[in-house]
Amino acid sequence: MTNKEKIAALAETYTDTVIQFYRDKRNSGITPTNSEILAACSLPTNLGNVENEAALIIFTVTQLVDADMNTAPKAENTVKSSDEWQRRRARLAEIETKATEARRQARIKELRADNEAQARQKAADLKMAEHLEQSRQRQAVAAERAKLDVQLAAQQKLRMQSFPIPRG
Repeated sequence: MTNKEKIAALAETYTDTVIQFYRDKRNSGITPTNSEILAACSLPTNLGNVENEAALIIFTVTQLVDADMNTAPKAENTVKSSDEWQRRRARLAEIETKATEARRQARIKELRADNEAQARQKAADLKMAEHLEQSRQRQAVAAERAKLDVQLAAQQKLRMQSFPIPRG
């Protein structure tokens, strides 16, 4: 299940529960806190980690219910109220979709930046390895040259001893 599907499923099931709970509490004269709402309206466990989305739903529902209770006349047109809630639920889903898309885009940018940084680091590591290899080769050549110089000097010394120069 993708994040978008999880959020849609959460919005469908959880929003109604939160609306009903919050409205009942507000009608009885109590304004519950977000933690009380979370405790009373348990999150679906089959959707994984959706606490951030649930907090957004709770915030939106509390704002909408409070606005509805402050502006709407009591028990008049229930059909209009139902349509209004449908519209508000659609708006909530739209907000959640945009938030999810924004988080997804931010994550993509973050991953691209990480990939670019890793590519730069890998290029620097390869360049350093190449430099170290060249340095090692130069040292090996210098050591070989020194060894040959020592052998040549030993051969010349041996020749000098084999063929003494007459003094005369």
